[in-house]
Amino acid sequence: MPVSLTNIIDNEHPGYVSGRYYLGTEKVSADTSSTGGLSTSGITYVPFRVHSPIQLSRLAVYCSSSSSNGNAIIGIYSNLNGLPEDLVIDGGNLIITTPGVKEAITSYSAKRAWYWFAGITSQAPSLYCGLSFVGNNHILGQAAPSSITVNCALRNAGAYASLPAKAPKDNLSFITGNFHPLFWFKVA
Repeated sequence: MPVSLTNIIDNEHPGYVSGRYYLGTEKVSADTSSTGGLSTSGITYVPFRVHSPIQLSRLAVYCSSSSSNGNAIIGIYSNLNGLPEDLVIDGGNLIITTPGVKEAITSYSAKRAWYWFAGITSQAPSLYCGLSFVGNNHILGQAAPSSITVNCALRNAGAYASLPAKAPKDNLSFITGNFHPLFWFKVA
């Protein structure tokens, strides 16, 4: 019996369980603490996919250490042709002055699609970030073929402010190295 591509696509994820948190980034084998995950000088964008329709109830990041006077704004943008487009979740302002999980409560019906986690901060916190993974170049692309340069996310230069309704893309650049902020979403 021939295998249908539709069946393969439907089996990319075993399914989501209500009440569980899911790491937004696939294939992360190790993490590190870094102040480079979110920036004071621009919005960080990290692509992720939702494999089947779900109701999202929370977005979370994990601060590994204390910082003074720190705030972060996080949210989710839709995807259009491999880039962030419309703000679909505004997670608002999170106080990031102490270690631990920092969550934004939300309610969003996510369809099976690609999305972009987004964040910006008033003071760069130490967040858990994924170590470089060359497979990210498959999702983000590269300016030229290289197995040494590992693109882990995108960043659009700009000042600390609320996330706009349309994703700013006028000053996009690749973020390389171990600055891929880990984030989680919770299924209602």
